[in-house]
Amino acid sequence: MKPNVRRGLVVALTASLTLIPGIAQASCAESIPVPEAIANAKAVFVGTVTDTEHQDRLATFEVDQIWKGDVDRIVLVNGGPALSDLEEAKAIGHQVHTSADRSYQVGNRYLVVAHGSEGRVLLDNQCSVTQVYNSDLDQYRPDSAITVSPPLDDTVFDQPETGVFETAAVIGLVVTAVTAAAAIGLITYRRSRRGGHQGVQPTSS
Repeated sequence: MKPNVRRGLVVALTASLTLIPGIAQASCAESIPVPEAIANAKAVFVGTVTDTEHQDRLATFEVDQIWKGDVDRIVLVNGGPALSDLEEAKAIGHQVHTSADRSYQVGNRYLVVAHGSEGRVLLDNQCSVTQVYNSDLDQYRPDSAITVSPPLDDTVFDQPETGVFETAAVIGLVVTAVTAAAAIGLITYRRSRRGGHQGVQPTSS
């Protein structure tokens, strides 16, 4: 094969690969410092991925810290194309991709820096500073950050300590005994009053 022909094939193959969705690398601008990215973000939070869809690009997060914006305790984050495009492609058995898609891993805890929203779904991509959380990120936590309390565990109420039952039982016995004693005393008093009245005889003048 002639060198020019071989070179042409290599160029053509390289060009075709860059056109395949998901193959090309994200063409992100120069990385932005975390503080600047947070300042420009739509919403910022720390949370753990509990579920993913669409090849790990649509993630369900359980939020434990809200740094910025209106964020629910359970929130969806889309790191891929528009959600409508993802759903339409899935309906016909296809997948759509962009070069800036971000994927998430179930069980990982992230600092999520979302650039926008689609309804209640936050938007993210590979070009953001979203990352697995580590202690180095603590320095960027704003004073206004909100810690989200976890839901109450029903087992706390289903299984109270034994001492609580014992104390309640003792109090119940004491109340019952006092009530019974009071009732007996009242009956005895009334009987004694009735007997006293019967023993008094009227006198004639």
